[in-house]
Amino acid sequence: MDESRIAGLEASMTMFRGVVMVVAALLASMFPREAFRFVLLAGGVLLLADGMLSIASAGFSGRRHGAFWLDCIRSLLCISAGLALLAKHIYRDLFMVGPVGFLAAGVGGMIALAGFCEILAAVSERERHANLVSATLGGGLYIIFGIMLMFVPLGEGATLIRIAAILVLLYVPTLFYRAWRAWPGSSY
Repeated sequence: MDESRIAGLEASMTMFRGVVMVVAALLASMFPREAFRFVLLAGGVLLLADGMLSIASAGFSGRRHGAFWLDCIRSLLCISAGLALLAKHIYRDLFMVGPVGFLAAGVGGMIALAGFCEILAAVSERERHANLVSATLGGGLYIIFGIMLMFVPLGEGATLIRIAAILVLLYVPTLFYRAWRAWPGSSY
């Protein structure tokens, strides 16, 4: 495949990504509660997959390096948080008390601890990581997300979805600009 066709395909996919993001943001703005439920479900699936893949890679690697147990603890925390989010509808009425709720505080705490374990593992095994900043970035994002989940009331989920939709709509023009710039034959 020649260079211009590859650039055209890349530009087309970037444009398509922007269109999908606009549609998703508009739907999320119109149906914020359903979008919030979907985000919780998708988050549970992602946490479960992350934990299972992480524990599988740690178990099958055969190496028991210094951070092995931290990796295992992090993986189990992710699996637990993912299962808790996926099983939320079963025990929602049982544990949703107060403005924050037990589920949000518990899952947020597990996610924040998983991030802390990831940072500790990266720092303790510095020689395995080429760049410590990139190795600890994921852990920092887990900590931030966990703290936000602990302290943002679940009832405000619709508001958060609307804010995220507005941010996506502000981001999409940059995608369209990049697609326009990458288009073959673009003079700019």
